[in-house]
Amino acid sequence: MWDYRAIKEGVQEIFEDLMTFKSDTGTIKELDIEQYLHTWICNQKYFQKNPDKFGMYHIDDNHGRKVIWGLVKGEGDDTVILMHHHDVVDSFDYGNLIGFSNKPEQLKEKLKELSLDEAIERDLEGDEWIFGRGSCDMKAGAAIQMYLLQRYSEMEEFNGNVMLLSVPDEESISIGMRKSVGLLVDLKKKFNLNYRIMIDSEPHAREEESVGEIFEGSVGKIMPVIFVKGQKAHVGDIFQGLNPVPIMAEIIRKIDMNPEFSDIVENEMSPPPSFTYMKDNKIRYDASVPDSVSGYFNVLPLTSTPQMILEKIEAFCNEAFEEALEKVNYAYSKYSETTLCGLGELRWTKKVMKFSSLIGEVTAHDPSFMAKFDNKKMEIYPLIVRGEMSFPEATLEIIKFTVEHYHDKTPIVVIGISPPYYPQVSNRSMVALDEKLKTLSEHLDGYSRKNFHVEMRKKNFFMGISDMSYTSKGNVKEIIESVSPNMPLWDKEVYSIPFEEMNELDIPVINIGPWGKDLHQFTERVYAEDCLYRTPMLIKESIDYLLNIEYPVIRSRVYL
Repeated sequence: MWDYRAIKEGVQEIFEDLMTFKSDTGTIKELDIEQYLHTWICNQKYFQKNPDKFGMYHIDDNHGRKVIWGLVKGEGDDTVILMHHHDVVDSFDYGNLIGFSNKPEQLKEKLKELSLDEAIERDLEGDEWIFGRGSCDMKAGAAIQMYLLQRYSEMEEFNGNVMLLSVPDEESISIGMRKSVGLLVDLKKKFNLNYRIMIDSEPHAREEESVGEIFEGSVGKIMPVIFVKGQKAHVGDIFQGLNPVPIMAEIIRKIDMNPEFSDIVENEMSPPPSFTYMKDNKIRYDASVPDSVSGYFNVLPLTSTPQMILEKIEAFCNEAFEEALEKVNYAYSKYSETTLCGLGELRWTKKVMKFSSLIGEVTAHDPSFMAKFDNKKMEIYPLIVRGEMSFPEATLEIIKFTVEHYHDKTPIVVIGISPPYYPQVSNRSMVALDEKLKTLSEHLDGYSRKNFHVEMRKKNFFMGISDMSYTSKGNVKEIIESVSPNMPLWDKEVYSIPFEEMNELDIPVINIGPWGKDLHQFTERVYAEDCLYRTPMLIKESIDYLLNIEYPVIRSRVYL
């Protein structure tokens, strides 16, 4: 029934269709692929007979993007969700090959003309790898899941239900998945569903073909922002002011790539933080030090809470500020010894606080500030919507605005948090897992070894950051108490996380995806055998195992 050739041809046909769409994240280009997905589901005979079991769920954003879903009902309530995202990162990195970025065969020939890494050139030979933007992240996963939905829609009298959930915006701020939480709650009630597991199909890396990975969870992500206000001064009178750049430099030196921020679970370790932005806030050139400097970075926790992370950042910022002042004082002592032009003792002292403390002090001194604060947010929000300002940039702008209204005008370091925030999630922290969910990864490893001679190692966390973060219960009270007061943009209209609905769902997760290389790079590619056969069969085996599907008793649906 599950014929090798039929599976490969079926997945390939859908995959090739998906690759024709340049569904750049955060743009109206996602609408085209959404229309294709919806039309594809419409054309399946099962859904023509059951029009109430699929749809387009509007996420109410400025682009008009939608979540596409379809539900195949079997017998009973147990349901497996197949979830993927249909957006991709933009293809500007392809340079003059941008026109071929979504045309695998033509792109392959063009890449052969370039001087590339030996491993890439090796993969360009033969048909083992499929190149192109989104090939592995994640149109391969989307094609696999769509094919499986089609196949289960052609069966009847099987145990359980299979749902497809295709979301936009994963590569940006995951508004698609955050909005999907409400949809999943509604569908659960409407069809009386018991969500057994959500299967994502993000690609994974591997060192050798014979050892793959599956993930029973996903790393979290928190984006702290740092705003450093100094004291402006002419470079000829440098000791009259305080340059914020060296303070920020010390903060970066202490935090960037610091393994003290990495969590360890069993033999897994989250990557250390990395600054992805740092600049002064001067509007134009002049011969003075900048008044302030801004920066932000990512922390990827496995177990650390936001409060623990903020406390660690605050401690390092205090150390950095103190050490920067020591250098200033040392330089000043040498300067004054030589010039005999002492200014007396330099007056600078360190001051570090979280945004929640800053706004508390500002409003205590000026109760009318909150009205100004809300107006500022409403001014900035349209800029975010139109793509003229990113969430981190907007966060820093609001912190700058708040500092400008602070009655204490001495230098200060302010720590805040920018959207998006991804809670870490792992099945290992769930207490109510039944035996089949506990043994699923082990079962798939045995199945893969037997059928493909490939070991599938279980990992607790997918390190690539994913939409799986928004399906499970978390310590909502702790998160809200530490994240929301320090995230200036935390607001129902601007940015929020549906924690109540997430708690109502509390769905176990697993990522079963194909082997891919160089995602988000112009040499992105997916391993053809994984895309077209192995991964579809692994996911099928997962569905059958969890839903107790026995194939000898299954009959195909007959459509007249």
